[in-house]
Amino acid sequence: MGSKLYGALTKLIPGIGFFAAIIWLPSDPLALGMGDFRLLLPDLKHILLLSLLPYVALCSEIACSAELIVHPDIEHSSLGAHSVRAFFTMRLRRWPNGSPVKVFVLPDRNPLHREFSKQVLGVFPHQLRVAWDRMVFSGTGQAPTEVGDEEEMIRRVGSTPGSIGYVSGQVGDKDVRFLRVD
Repeated sequence: MGSKLYGALTKLIPGIGFFAAIIWLPSDPLALGMGDFRLLLPDLKHILLLSLLPYVALCSEIACSAELIVHPDIEHSSLGAHSVRAFFTMRLRRWPNGSPVKVFVLPDRNPLHREFSKQVLGVFPHQLRVAWDRMVFSGTGQAPTEVGDEEEMIRRVGSTPGSIGYVSGQVGDKDVRFLRVD
């Protein structure tokens, strides 16, 4: 009985097998024989591992591929994580040489923007939006310029002196320079 119900659940709703078995097993432990219980354990372990693989692959691919780009006239080859965060939260408005910084970002719902915010800046995208809105509404600053996609990001950063942005990987474009985040 137990194996049949478990099998039916996993066929009806792929990926639910692990969660359904965890919920179902404690509520009816007497209906299972020891043979059924031993058969369920390997299935649970494999279902859990297989259900997590796509998420691990997606997160590691995006997190490792975000690259910081700047206009070619910026002399730096790297920036500290604190400085990068200060630029993108609009607290730091000038480069060390005194020239103004122009920040470009992707839309809040863009997967690369989410991962860049979390992995590089250490904040959630909604926290950035709240900080930007607070500065705009209080009159103490401006939000960064939002671009539609990565091609526009490269074009705008390459044509705007003092600008900074990010892309998903090393692109062969002579109009921008890549910075390392220390």
